[in-house]
Amino acid sequence: MTDFRYKVFLSYSHKDERWARWLQRALENYRIPKALVGKKTGFGEIPSRLGAVFRDREDLSSAASLTDSVQHELLCSETLVVICSPAAAQSRWVQEEIKAFKALGRADRIYALIVDGDPQGDDPAQQCFPSPLVLAEDGSAMEPMAADIRKWADGKVLGKLKLVAGILGARLDELRRREMVRRRRNMVSLTSGVAAVVILTTFLSMTAINNRKEANQRRANTEDLVSFMLGNLEDLSPVDGLDVIDSDQDEMIRTTEQWAFQNLDDEVLLQKALEWREEGIAARDREDGQAAMTAFKRSLAALVNLYLRDKSNMNSLFELGQAEFWVGYAHMDNGDLDQAEKMMTYYGVIARRLINADPKSAVNVMELSYTLTNLGAIETMRVGGDADKAVYLAQAALEYNQLALVLEPDNLDNSTTMAGSHAWLADAWLGVCNLEKASQSRSEGVAVVRQMLTQKPGDPGLLVELSNGLGGLAHVQYRLGQADLAEENFRSSAVLLEDLAKDQVWYAWDRLVRLDSLGEVLVETGRVEEGQALIAESTRSMAEIYASTDNPSFEKMLDVAISLGHQSSLALALENTEDAKKLNLEAIRILSEVVTRSPDFSKSRYELASALIQYWQLNGKLPQPEWLTQVEDYSLSERPVRSCGLADLAARQAVMRGDLASAKFYTDYLFDKQYREPGFMSFCEVHGLCN
Repeated sequence: MTDFRYKVFLSYSHKDERWARWLQRALENYRIPKALVGKKTGFGEIPSRLGAVFRDREDLSSAASLTDSVQHELLCSETLVVICSPAAAQSRWVQEEIKAFKALGRADRIYALIVDGDPQGDDPAQQCFPSPLVLAEDGSAMEPMAADIRKWADGKVLGKLKLVAGILGARLDELRRREMVRRRRNMVSLTSGVAAVVILTTFLSMTAINNRKEANQRRANTEDLVSFMLGNLEDLSPVDGLDVIDSDQDEMIRTTEQWAFQNLDDEVLLQKALEWREEGIAARDREDGQAAMTAFKRSLAALVNLYLRDKSNMNSLFELGQAEFWVGYAHMDNGDLDQAEKMMTYYGVIARRLINADPKSAVNVMELSYTLTNLGAIETMRVGGDADKAVYLAQAALEYNQLALVLEPDNLDNSTTMAGSHAWLADAWLGVCNLEKASQSRSEGVAVVRQMLTQKPGDPGLLVELSNGLGGLAHVQYRLGQADLAEENFRSSAVLLEDLAKDQVWYAWDRLVRLDSLGEVLVETGRVEEGQALIAESTRSMAEIYASTDNPSFEKMLDVAISLGHQSSLALALENTEDAKKLNLEAIRILSEVVTRSPDFSKSRYELASALIQYWQLNGKLPQPEWLTQVEDYSLSERPVRSCGLADLAARQAVMRGDLASAKFYTDYLFDKQYREPGFMSFCEVHGLCN
C-alpha cells in the first residue's frame, strides 16, 4: 500500500491525551518550508503539508484485542508516533499497536516522543518506552528514534522539528534553518503591463554578467537610497555590533537577570528563546495579542543575553534579528506603529551587519529587503505617513529582492516574496494616486506567482499568494472604473480559497472578505440582486466567525465594519432606509472603538470617516461631534492629500460641509489621475462635480 490516508497514527495512553491533542494540532498545522517542498528523500517527495494525523479516541479497556477499526487505521497510516511516558510503557494497547504496525513491515517508520519519565533510569516505574519499542523480534535491544520534548531536554520546538524531520526523511539542521527563514517572512506573506518573472530574472542575471558597470551602479544607487532612508541605522550600528543599548534594552538586561539566564548554557538558552517565540506565534494565531507580546519579549530578552555573551556569533545575531522582528510585528498588530518602527529599525541594524559579514549571501540580502518592506508598510499604515518615503522604501525592497534572485536564481522562496514586494509597492503607489503604476505592480506580482505555479502546480501556498494578488489587482481595477475586470478577479480570488477555507479559518475569512468586495462591485454597478446574495452569504459567515472569537484583532473588526457599510448601501438600494441607518450606526460603533484602540492606524480613521459620510447621506445631517473629533477632515489639510482614497474622501467631506469649490478641486485631481471608481462617479454626478 503506497497511498496512505494518514501521514501519522498517534499511539498513546489515554492518561496522556492532552499531549496527543497538542501533537495532533502541531503536526496538522505545521507548514513545511516552501524551499523543501518537492525535495526527494528516502520516503518520497516532501509535501507542502504533513497531512492528516489519526488520534485514536476509542476506549479499549474492555476489549480482548485491537478492534477492526484500529487495525484498519494502522494499515492506512504511513508513520507511527508513540507518545512515551510511564503510563504508555504500561499500556497494553500501546504495546499492541506497536506490534501491529511492526507486523505491517514498517518498523523503520516508528518514532517516539518522550513527554514524561526517564528512558535511561533504573526505576521501572519511571521507564517511558513500551517494550516493543526497544526490543526486536529476536529479543535483542534496539534504540528507538526519539525526540524528547521535556523542558530540560529538546523542548517543544526542537522536539517537534526532530519528529517532523524523521517523518519527512529530512535533515534536522536543514529543516530548522528553513523554519527560521520561513517565520521571518510572515509579514510579507500575509499582504499579497504583465511581466513574467523568468524574463525579469534573466534580464537581471544578464546585467550582472554582461554589464557589471551598470549593475554596480544600480546597486550603488540602491545603497545610497537605503543610507538616506535608514540613516539612523549607522548611529545604532557601531563597528563592534549592537553596543548602543538604550533604556528599553537596559530593562531587558535587568529582566534577563531576574530570569536567571546566566545559569543556562548557550544551547539551552537558545532552545528557550525559540520555544517562547513559538508560543508567541501560536498566541498570535489565536489572536491573543497580550500573550503573544509577552512571549515575544521573553524570547527577545533571552536572545539579547545570548548575543552579549559572544557578539561575533553570527547565528546569535541572526536569531536576535528575528526576535526584534517579531516584537515589532506584535506592535504592528496592536497598532502601535512608533514602537513597531523602532523594533524594525533594530532589525535593519542587524540586517546591515549580516550583509557586511557576507555580502554575497542571498539570505542576508533578503533580510534587508524584509526590513525595507516592513518600514515602508509602516509608512503606508500610519496617520500622516510620508507617501514618498513609502514609495522609495518599497522600490528599494524590490531592488534587493531582485538582487537576491540574481545571487540565488533558483530560490523559489525569494520569487514568492517578490510577489509580496510588488504588492507593497502597489500600495505605496496608491498613496500618491498613481493608479497606472499600482496596476502594473499588482500585475507583475500576479505574473510572478503564475510563473511559479507552472513549476509547482496546485501548491497551496502559491494559490494563496495568487488569491491575494488577484484581490489586490481587483481593488486597483475598481478604482480605475474597470468593474468587469475587478469582478472577474474578485471571483477568481475567492474561488482559489474555497478548498483551503474548509480547513483553515483564516483562509475562510479572507474568502468572505473577497466575496463581500465582489458584492459591493455588483451593487455599485446596478446588479443589486446578485450583490445581495453574495453580501448576505459573506455577512452571515463572517458574523459566525467573529462571534466565536474572544478577542478579535482590529483588522477583523475593520473587515466587519466595512461589511456593515456594504450592507447599509445594499439596504438603501433596496429602499430599506431604516435598516440602512441601523447598519451604519453599528459600523460607526465598531470603527469608533477601533480608532480609540489604535489611533495611529490610518485605515481605521479612513473607514470611520467614510462611515460618517454615509451617516450624513442617510440622515441628512452632520454626524455627532464626538465622532467627528476622531477623524481628520482631509479636505482642510494644509497640504492637499495625494492618496486616491483620501482624495475621494476629501471631496465627499467638502460636500458635506457645503464647500463645493474644495470638492471640485479634489474631483478634478482624481479625474486627472484616471480615478473612475463607480461609487465616486455616482457621487460626483449627483452633486454636479463631473465635467
